[in-house]
Amino acid sequence: MNQKLPRRIAGYIYINGELKKGTAVFSEGSMEFTDSIHNDAVPGTLIPGLINAHTHIGDSFVRDVPFGSIPEIVGPRGFKDRTLASASDEELLQGMRWAQEIILNSGTVSFMDFRESGLHGVELLKSLSGEVPMPIILGRSDAGDGADSVLRISSGIGLSAISDHDFDDILSAREEAGRQGKIFAIHFSENLREDIEKIVQLRPDFIVHGIAANDHDLDIISQEKIPLAITPRSNIFYGKRPDYSRFLRHGIKLMLGTDNVMATTPDIFAEMHFLHLYQRGIDPFGAKEILKMVTVNPRDFLSNFSDCIPPHMVFFPNSLLSEQDIVTRGNYFQRKLLKFP
Repeated sequence: MNQKLPRRIAGYIYINGELKKGTAVFSEGSMEFTDSIHNDAVPGTLIPGLINAHTHIGDSFVRDVPFGSIPEIVGPRGFKDRTLASASDEELLQGMRWAQEIILNSGTVSFMDFRESGLHGVELLKSLSGEVPMPIILGRSDAGDGADSVLRISSGIGLSAISDHDFDDILSAREEAGRQGKIFAIHFSENLREDIEKIVQLRPDFIVHGIAANDHDLDIISQEKIPLAITPRSNIFYGKRPDYSRFLRHGIKLMLGTDNVMATTPDIFAEMHFLHLYQRGIDPFGAKEILKMVTVNPRDFLSNFSDCIPPHMVFFPNSLLSEQDIVTRGNYFQRKLLKFP
């Protein structure tokens, strides 16, 4: 799937957040766009490699998830914690290899993974890391591992709910992430509404879920310019049915993720399609907005940090696709992951 770019591609080219008809010309590590069609170019549609803004691939080996509430399944000492604690390294690694294969085959060049199990958890995922898909590993303290030591070998900190930790410890982890220039992210109001003032105090670089937040909370998230990652299929799995258009009405920049692999496959095309279908029956928003959630928005966010996202691109040869086509049926067209430059 990972192939070199041809010199010219003509058709629909994704430029500055929208598809434009024209030709992309590649030369000496750069791309130039012209709105004319070159007859000698390879025809098709070209978009940036996709970014999955929220995963937990450590639980990829789990096949049967019991019915229950969010705290019972993914809360502290819940089903996931107990299952991870009893798994061997080989089970964990085998599951993560499988998950990364799905991630790569869905045209995803990078994924932001909230990694459990402290230093050891980070080291396990790092041992599998290649050029693509590149994990943005957001670790957490565990079994005596301090935030400073986790941050030294990861891209940042990724915590569960505020109520799951001592708030002073969370503040300390946030401050250490800032000192090291790393990402600090946290789940917020996934199951029940949580204290927005604590979020303001923490100044997270991004938050996940926010579906139980009220309009006042969303106003503050917007004012503070905090990006938010949503995971629609996972929310349905856990019995949640929010209206995601609320976030857009409040001017919040959205990113799209797939969450726990034990609940949903880390296929970002499937996530885009589901969000589009689900939202049509509530308050529709366009495919162009959804495509930004996996291209422009996460790239803008990650540009503030040192992680260098692989510049690979997704090419649909001989297919002239609209944003609607890519979002709702992108999985069903032939596509290639092309290395650029």
